[in-house]
Amino acid sequence: MTPSAEENIDLLDGLPIGVVVTSIGRTIGEGEFMLLHTLSWSFSELHTNRERMINTEYGERLLAGPMLTAVVAGLHSSGGHFDDLRSKFNIKFLAVMGIEAKYRSPVIPGDTIWVDTTLESARVSKSQPGSGVMVFLDIARNQRDEVVLEMHRPMLFTRHAANTE
Repeated sequence: MTPSAEENIDLLDGLPIGVVVTSIGRTIGEGEFMLLHTLSWSFSELHTNRERMINTEYGERLLAGPMLTAVVAGLHSSGGHFDDLRSKFNIKFLAVMGIEAKYRSPVIPGDTIWVDTTLESARVSKSQPGSGVMVFLDIARNQRDEVVLEMHRPMLFTRHAANTE
């Protein structure tokens, strides 16, 4: 059964489109840096060999892109933003529908990352009646205020009536 126009309005009503939320900072220490690469089998010398990388333009090993993507998604989802969407708007997230990531600057051991997340848009799902799609934009910066990652994450969600008890 396809939801009515009124149900669609309820699905999107009041969502904080355009609101920017900043995560806590996270320093990627030496141990965590190596553990992330070991667990992901990212054994390229670009990520693991300090001596080889010391004479490059970066002067140090680089955090692999998929590891940075995971750290950024984790910073956003472990902060209060998801909890606020769940509690204030009765949102239940069902799935991440993809990730579009643009890596802008390298991340090296000792860098601290913060993420500004914006709920960029929300729409009714075309294929999942009663569900919607929120698109989040994450802009991750390091301690030098360099953008290290821009990432779009569409997420499938449902929304339930507020609990009136």
